[in-house]
Amino acid sequence: MLNQWLNPSVLDNLSQLEKNFQSAKPFGHVVIDDFFNNDFCDSLLEQFPDFKDKDAVDENKTLGKKAVVQTVSQIGPAYKKLDQLV
Repeated sequence: MLNQWLNPSVLDNLSQLEKNFQSAKPFGHVVIDDFFNNDFCDSLLEQFPDFKDKDAVDENKTLGKKAVVQTVSQIGPAYKKLDQLV
């Protein structure tokens, strides 16, 4: 299931990623470039919503510069998959 969305090199290099995590300083962490495969990333970009004023109104009913979508899984099929994955 994961190989539908992940870059194959991520799965091929799990042991090296684990070693990188274990030896990272000052605490365990790892950076994974190109984590998702290109097709999945393209789907996320295509489905990314346009800015809508109604999504940028804050708790004081003031229009802000940041739009918020409360339910990510409803943006589109790729976002639903991402939400399930996380």
